Amino acid sequence: MVESIIFGFRDMLKYKRLFILFLISLLLICMIVISASTSLWREINKSTIVGESSERNIVVPISNDMSSNSTFVNKINQTLNKGGKSFFFSEQLSVQTGHPTIVVIDKALNESLDKASQGNTIYVSADIKEEMNLENIDFPEPATFGTENINGFDERIFEFFYRDELVIILLNTSSLAEWIDTEYGLEITELIENINFSESEEKDGLVAEFEAVVEDSFLSFHSDNYQSEEVKFILQYVYPTVGFLILSLIVALTIMYVGLFKKLYRVYTIHLISGATLKHIYIRSSVFLIMIVLICSVILLFLNGFQFNLTLGIGLATLSFVLAIFELILYLVLKRKNVSMTLKGDY
Repeated sequence: MVESIIFGFRDMLKYKRLFILFLISLLLICMIVISASTSLWREINKSTIVGESSERNIVVPISNDMSSNSTFVNKINQTLNKGGKSFFFSEQLSVQTGHPTIVVIDKALNESLDKASQGNTIYVSADIKEEMNLENIDFPEPATFGTENINGFDERIFEFFYRDELVIILLNTSSLAEWIDTEYGLEITELIENINFSESEEKDGLVAEFEAVVEDSFLSFHSDNYQSEEVKFILQYVYPTVGFLILSLIVALTIMYVGLFKKLYRVYTIHLISGATLKHIYIRSSVFLIMIVLICSVILLFLNGFQFNLTLGIGLATLSFVLAIFELILYLVLKRKNVSMTLKGDY
């Protein structure tokens, strides 16, 4: 067996150009599969974390008139005090706190935390809490520290920030216009984009009330099943294209592999005459494939920053699948050629 492995390495070095071509092709297959699969996973994950509704709000500014923004925000505030939730990134407060600051308005969360009558609450990690001096921060309204547990907040908040670096302010106010920049409208736009209502709140007419308020503003608003459309596009168009590309590459590699086997057929014959069996030939040929897969695995591990995560898992699964296919092809080719029977060798 050791001799067969040594012969396999010799074959690999002798046909190094073909070996490199196989290596590049297999890496290309892995990259295509990883890209499509991670995109699909990301979109499915987005649909999951949004909540009861997978809809995303599409908001487009249609006017430069910002004079009535304060009135608009106050109306939105009244609606959100009845139900629903939203958040926005506050640039002004971020400068004062020295950390990314997210302002949240969420009636249900306020009630679940038993903060309905206790004003605005600040949620931060223990490290930030130690360094923050509330007296040096110009909050529009009084705010006090809450617990250090921020797990109940909308998961979309944490898509771009680490939990332990955030300052989250949960509002319980009727003066939202005091907390949000109404001059340029960027924070208002973000507030409307992130707004979310449950199915029960929609039945209670809050969505219709909200849409009526937005109609009189500088924004054009409509909801779109964004995540579902993305997933549908990936499944209907990207995956079939990826499948066709992979199939084409596998067919091309199969042709090259069979051609390599034909080149080595005379060598295998001599090996059989020397006392080798079909099992030895199989091991010798498998060295070529296994080394390609091992090198691809190391390259993927390096490109992934030596992290064992979903991306690497998809790549390794793809490599294992391709290896299984070519090992099967090798077995069928050897069986079809029947070299051991031709030379009256023993299996």
